[in-house]
Amino acid sequence: MEREIAQNIINIAKDKGYITGPMTMSEELADSEKPLLSMILTEMRKHVENKIEPNLDYEEIASMFLFVYAKAIETVYNWHKGTSYLPLEAGLFGGEVPLTVDPKMQQHFQKMTVATDLFTGFQLWNEANSDYCQLHGTHPIMPVVEGLKWTYRISMSLSMDFLGYDNS
Repeated sequence: MEREIAQNIINIAKDKGYITGPMTMSEELADSEKPLLSMILTEMRKHVENKIEPNLDYEEIASMFLFVYAKAIETVYNWHKGTSYLPLEAGLFGGEVPLTVDPKMQQHFQKMTVATDLFTGFQLWNEANSDYCQLHGTHPIMPVVEGLKWTYRISMSLSMDFLGYDNS
C-alpha cells in the first residue's frame, strides 16, 4: 500500500512538473517529518473523538494536505534562516492554514496548487481502492499518512529549490 500511494503521489508531482529530477533534500531536515506526522496523528485522534461520525471527510483530509504543504515550506524557510521552528496545529482541519515565511516566498507558494493536486491524486487512488485497507488488514488512516508524508517531502524539495539549494 505505501508503495502504491507513494508512487501515485510521485507520479502526479512529476506530471505537474513539481518533480523534474532528483528531489532536493537536506540531511539536516530528513527527520523533520516525524514530529510533524506524530503531532498530526495526535491532533487527528482528538479531532475524530469529538465528532459524531468518527472519521475524516475529504474536506478535512484536503486541509491536512494543505497543512503539510505549508509546514514543509515553513520548516525549510526557518532552517535556511537558522531559526528554530516548531509547527503549530493551526488550520490542520479547517482549510485556513497560515504560511509564515517571507512575502516573496509566501506569494510564490500560495500561487501553486501542489497541496490540491496531490490531495486530488490521493482522493482518486482512495476511491479506486476503497476496499484496500479492509482487504489488506491496514488501518484506514495509513493511506492518508502516506499521502501526507510524500506531500511533505515534495513540498520540502520545492522549497529548497526556491531558496537555491540543490543536490550537487
